[in-house]
Amino acid sequence: SDYQRVRDDLCASLEEIGDPESGKAIVARAWRREELYQGPATCDAPDIILELALVGGYSYTCLPTGSAPAGATVRRMSRADLRGGKIAGMPGSHRPSGMFIYTGAEAGRRTGLRIEDLGATVLAHCGVSAAGLDGVAIGSVAADEPAVPSGSSGAVPYSGAEEAELEERLSALGYL
Repeated sequence: SDYQRVRDDLCASLEEIGDPESGKAIVARAWRREELYQGPATCDAPDIILELALVGGYSYTCLPTGSAPAGATVRRMSRADLRGGKIAGMPGSHRPSGMFIYTGAEAGRRTGLRIEDLGATVLAHCGVSAAGLDGVAIGSVAADEPAVPSGSSGAVPYSGAEEAELEERLSALGYL
């Protein structure tokens, strides 16, 4: 019953955490999921999404709790932290803005594109409907006739069973 209050308090506390060396904020913003996501799967997103602060163009990073000395919440990374893959080393970090490169017939510098538009555009290029997705196809593929790669017959390269398996996998990942 206190979900909103507890989450708001936690967001405020996270945004107050400072780097012990510089005193600067580590968390630029603690976002509530509904501030970033829309649609029927929003409830599956994390309750709070952290936007880590940038220092000299680089982001802080989050490592698994077990990799830090007992009681340490903020520490300088060791060389061992910098190597290894998922869980074993430094993970990547995301930014709210980025580049979306599209070389279609209507390519050019555009603003207002969203990451959701990428999926809809790829589906349109494959001749698949993007109905029900948040994004919209961009460029010439947004026209009534979907683009079909040159030299292609337009046939779907999957059997019915393969297509059903692909749909099941994409659904399990939350894409459908």
